[in-house]
Amino acid sequence: MTLFLYQFTFNKFWIDFELLKYFKNAGWDLKDNGDIFFTNCPWPDIKLSKSFISFSNNYNQEDFKYEIKLLGCYQIQKDFNEEGTVTLYYEKIMETSEAYIFETMSKVVKVRVIECLTTMIFMHEFVHWLMHYISPFMGKCKIDPVKIRYDSMDELEFHEGFAQIFIFWFVRKKKGIYRSIFDWISDKQPPQYKTYSKLIDNGVNSPLRAITLLSLLKLLDIQSMNKALIIAKIYPCNNWEDFEKVLFDSIKFQALLNTLNFKEKKKLFEYIVTHKPRELRIYLTSKKVEKKSVLRIIFNSVLRAGMTPIGLALEAICDTLSFIEISLNK
Repeated sequence: MTLFLYQFTFNKFWIDFELLKYFKNAGWDLKDNGDIFFTNCPWPDIKLSKSFISFSNNYNQEDFKYEIKLLGCYQIQKDFNEEGTVTLYYEKIMETSEAYIFETMSKVVKVRVIECLTTMIFMHEFVHWLMHYISPFMGKCKIDPVKIRYDSMDELEFHEGFAQIFIFWFVRKKKGIYRSIFDWISDKQPPQYKTYSKLIDNGVNSPLRAITLLSLLKLLDIQSMNKALIIAKIYPCNNWEDFEKVLFDSIKFQALLNTLNFKEKKKLFEYIVTHKPRELRIYLTSKKVEKKSVLRIIFNSVLRAGMTPIGLALEAICDTLSFIEISLNK
């Protein structure tokens, strides 16, 4: 097995080691030895560029009407299973640093402002790569990279909100010039970069809680800020173990099912039947579940599959999902 390593020694100001350790400790595919990090996936390419890339959707095009122009981007290459490239637009970073010094009458030297701003921009784009490419194993369940969707404002808010919330915690920890730049630039950016505050308002108040929520969303292939906020309130968990302990809480589980669409339910039950069959059976045979419940329908499908392989059990579940869509509303 090939391990890809990345040493940040030459540019430590570009990364927050604590951020990587949070993801590593949450079970994501990262290992470390001091300032050297290992992963089973290739790291993103990193490049500096003077020019903007061209976008294929209107939502990112809208960014250009705001006072702060695009300072960096994470661009996926070819198919969506490749690691992609983090690009930093050095000319715009320099111009923005100069504008910050002028408007705030800061006494901080320009090179220091550029350094701090570059750190924040790089980390923001790096989180995009983590969300897209690095797998949360969550025990035995390895999730492959998923196609990133930017087809609606809801999806755009999801990606930018999660990328920005880690920068928010980073600057609160660093304080000083980092916090000053962040507060100044936030007022001048497009609205999707401010949606991290929605996550905080809905109980996502720590990196561990955000990473646990991201792990569940990635498992279900959800890229929706609206659904992320609903699920954050249903399962306010600081780690995957805590989530699994309360997964089958009757009220929480029904609320989760009511939130998910057909494909998302299918992914959820694929995980449950594969990794939590005993807990599913115990829950579905309890008195908390009504006879007409969609959960009992699923359970009966599994029972009909008997001792057949998991694949057939999953097939039986999937066969009932179209009926489940109707049953959930009853």
